[in-house]
Amino acid sequence: MFQLCEIILHLQEELQGERKEKSFFKLERDKIQAVLQTFKNNLEEAEMQLKNKRRERAEAEERHRLEISVSCSIILVVVPQPSITFSPEHVSLPMNLFYAELL
Repeated sequence: MFQLCEIILHLQEELQGERKEKSFFKLERDKIQAVLQTFKNNLEEAEMQLKNKRRERAEAEERHRLEISVSCSIILVVVPQPSITFSPEHVSLPMNLFYAELL
């Protein structure tokens, strides 16, 4: 009978230890899950910010492209060479051609 009581006490102590260990592992699991959820939320937020930055950059590039196309409209300007004078008999004179930007 005495041995049976010792075995019961030993098993109860072991059960209590297992319950404490189980509780500890549940707490650790919950901590890890909380950290994981925080990382997931941070990742989602960073991905949204990156998406917004990419969209803003694309819009800025498009605006810049349009500004350049408008401000760099090119016209052809014809200027006579300074060393040659105009006269009615010299109709086909060589001309300097250059481009000027319209701002």
